[in-house]
Amino acid sequence: MLCWTKAKTSKLTTQDCHKRNLVYETWCITCQRKDEEEIEEMHRGDAGKIKEIKMKMKIHKYVGETSRSIFERTQEHKNDIEALKTSSHMLRHLLDRHENDSWKEVEFGAKVLRFTRSSFERQLLESVLIQENRDHHLLNSRSEYNRC
Repeated sequence: MLCWTKAKTSKLTTQDCHKRNLVYETWCITCQRKDEEEIEEMHRGDAGKIKEIKMKMKIHKYVGETSRSIFERTQEHKNDIEALKTSSHMLRHLLDRHENDSWKEVEFGAKVLRFTRSSFERQLLESVLIQENRDHHLLNSRSEYNRC
């Protein structure tokens, strides 16, 4: 998923998808694009206003941590959708926001937020980042908010 995100967005091109022990973020690119298109439609011709609103736009995102690589972890997230695991944040998002859409067409992006040296640092950072991102549409469950 990271390599796909790098190719699709031309961003984060230096991130290593096989390095371990990290905090990461996944988000719904489909919802982000839809929201950006609505903003551009509503404020046609006012580039400054469009940029300002896009900066404040709420994104449907998930903050996670893993001792494995982002390649392995995002593969597990994809497998969780196919297995219809109720614990899957991506499956919950698909059911909530894309019930009438073809799930194959819904795109999720991924990026590494930071690599860490210890599991304690990783879990603490995840908790802090979840709290910092409360203004967005977080896909994390309540148990992940309070787990650490």
